[in-house]
Parts: sequence; C-alpha cells; structure tokens
Amino acid sequence: MQAIPGDDPAGQRVFNAVVALIESNPGLPARLSAALYGVLAELNSVHLGHATDLAGQQVLTLSQTQQGYLKEEIFINPATYADAGQQTLAIRDHTSTGLDGTLHIHQGELLSDNAIMSSAIMDQPGER
Repeated sequence: MQAIPGDDPAGQRVFNAVVALIESNPGLPARLSAALYGVLAELNSVHLGHATDLAGQQVLTLSQTQQGYLKEEIFINPATYADAGQQTLAIRDHTSTGLDGTLHIHQGELLSDNAIMSSAIMDQPGER
C-alpha cells in the first residue's frame, strides 16, 4: 500500500492496534486504559479533543487522519477512562473504484458512529 501525504502508517498501526485492544477488552482496569490512551496521545499524528457523542455524553477524543480522507476518532469517558465509542467521518471527498463499482464519499459524511452507554463484567454467559 502506498503512503498518502500527511498519513503516518506506523502511527496508524499503533492507533488501530490500541483501539482493537480496548474494544476487545471492555474490562480493562482504568489505569491500563489511561496508559494506552497516553501512548496514543504521544503520537504526532493523534489529536486530543472534546466532543459530545451520539448519546449526548461529554467525552474526550483521540483522533487520527487515515487514508488521507478519514478521521478516525475514539471516545473516552473522562471520569473512568472507559471506552465510550467511536466515530469515522470523511474529512475530504473521496472516490474509490473497484470491480463492483465506484464509491463516492463526500466531505462531512458520517461513515460509522457508536456510543457505549454502560458495560460490566457479568457472572454468567449471556447475563444482562
């Protein structure tokens, strides 16, 4: 894959790996989650911010531009450092052509968004 000007491929791999780790392990201790977010915040390509998520919660954000046109943003509960969701937003127009057709993505288009309202470790499989 060819690097896109302004992208940080090594930083993207770290960002994506940390996000996958946090999403796959919702029971991480707050100190470990905070340390992982600290790793991301040290990357030159990652920006710290504040936002209101899909559920209306005030959250911290860590975001990174990927593929030259996507803003990948993770949401963090500022009180507990728990994963509070994520968002992918197009920050530039983009056209992608494949064997199955052409995809046009427009600046400002929201490609994914989720908010985590609560999470807990349960005693039994399937327990809610």
